[in-house]
Amino acid sequence: FDLLNEPSDIPEPTYAAVVRALVQAIRAEDPERLIIADGLRWGREPVTSLMDLGIGQSTRGYDPMRLSHYKASWVRGSDQWPAPTWPLVENEKLTWDKARLSQERIEPWRMLECKGVGVHVGEWGAFGPCCAKAGKPAAPASKAPPDVCNNPRRDHLFLKTSVMCFPC
Repeated sequence: FDLLNEPSDIPEPTYAAVVRALVQAIRAEDPERLIIADGLRWGREPVTSLMDLGIGQSTRGYDPMRLSHYKASWVRGSDQWPAPTWPLVENEKLTWDKARLSQERIEPWRMLECKGVGVHVGEWGAFGPCCAKAGKPAAPASKAPPDVCNNPRRDHLFLKTSVMCFPC
């Protein structure tokens, strides 16, 4: 079971109480059942208060959203974002690069895994307008250059696979 898909920005105690109730009910029927709980804030942040349950946790790989969801119709305002770059400079104080991805989106999950919790990457990628396909004509002005999407995806892949390759 994946209990709840991408819980939003809700308080950890509220989410943990719901997950604990669901796990208890599932374990009453099937004590060996694989159970996975998505991380908080749409799967971005591990839920440390669930570490004692013997369940896995699932993350996502969509950060930075201004790159992965560029011009996505379901994200309000994304059609007004400037064409993304990599590294992605959001403002004079915030830049997304490989180091930030590692610190904010990989290390917290690596630490969870080092404490014995199975980590699952449930979703990862970028919406189509961000990336041109290899061998196709140059992307129109509304699309970002292919390396803008390929470089952060490469960095995400390296960082996520490194969770399994580097000892705790």
